[in-house]
Amino acid sequence: MRATEGSRRARTWRKLTGIMTASLFAMSVLASGTVTGANSRILYIGTNLVDSTGTIIDNVTNGSDPVVTVPDGIPDNAGKLLPTPVNAGFSTAVPIQVLNADNQTIAHTLLSFPVPGSPLTSGLKITDIGETDAGACSKVGTPTVTGVSCNFENLAAGAIRSFFVVVAVSSAFDTTQTNLFSAQVTTNNENGSNLQLFEAFSGEFQVQAANPDELSTFVAPGQAAKTFSTNAVGGSNKLQTKLDFTQSAGGNLVSIAEDNTTATTFIYTCPFGLTCQPVETTVTVQNGLSGTSTEFLSSPFLAVTLTALVPTTYTLSKAFVAHYGTDPTVPDWILSWGTKSTRCGTDVATTLTSLDRCFMSATLSKPDADGMRTLVLQFVTKHNGGYKF
Repeated sequence: MRATEGSRRARTWRKLTGIMTASLFAMSVLASGTVTGANSRILYIGTNLVDSTGTIIDNVTNGSDPVVTVPDGIPDNAGKLLPTPVNAGFSTAVPIQVLNADNQTIAHTLLSFPVPGSPLTSGLKITDIGETDAGACSKVGTPTVTGVSCNFENLAAGAIRSFFVVVAVSSAFDTTQTNLFSAQVTTNNENGSNLQLFEAFSGEFQVQAANPDELSTFVAPGQAAKTFSTNAVGGSNKLQTKLDFTQSAGGNLVSIAEDNTTATTFIYTCPFGLTCQPVETTVTVQNGLSGTSTEFLSSPFLAVTLTALVPTTYTLSKAFVAHYGTDPTVPDWILSWGTKSTRCGTDVATTLTSLDRCFMSATLSKPDADGMRTLVLQFVTKHNGGYKF
């Protein structure tokens, strides 16, 4: 069993983790595949080679003193592909940048994803291409897409090209596999001679196993609405978290992480004077690949539904949701079902002109055969965060 996803497409189009193996590319390879010597051009391919200002990210640490950084003029992620976190059954984005660090134009710059002769592993499917320079790229293969090809033509000195490839992962994917993604750039002179070759790899990155209590995925741009949820409640699974939102223009990184094990593992402290259920959840929806938290400032905002199995002693009139932002020990707001002024009413948009959150509904079922009741709390907010109730 795994967390699930639903969507309505308008048009096709926790944490950025993983240990990546660097693959430097200081060799020039002829079409025959023989190695002939060092590249005569300075070009880098990888993920996040430069920051938002176009400055090379160069913070190599000193081996004897991890606190000291010793820039070496080479982007930290040169030769590295850093896919976004993903659980089996969802999608990852593979961000790719190409940087001409030479002092002259580099001609005939072509990129292939994956490296020719190294096809994607079974269970991986290319679905979208996005970001700034995606217009120079196209999918390869029909009816099955086998790769992405980009023609960046002549790259001026200092030029940067950025895009990402969205890859869907099957629910039955073998998550022990590594070396999943690769990309290659080739360049040559105007007369077709002096072939140069540069490559990048995802190394030890792995897909996370399907999990009933969590999910990590990337939502490609161009979708009218998205719905994500963890597994339905039942048996030992005491909590389901469901999200509904409209995705950002650059797509979204999404994660849900529930904890329904023991209080010693909980991140958040129950508000003073209140009694919390032995579960909690953390919701993160980030804008594009930047890692900045999305603010849902317009309708439909971020709709969160918490469904939980609670004991028969639970009282609906005392239902509440506590939201945690930067401080896990103190909630930055608490919604109480008994406070009518914080209910959404029929016009959510109007209510949220003066509030950051409101209660949509709260229901409590009759006891089941195991003596548990199903609690459903639905609320609308403008921000990510952690929740206890």
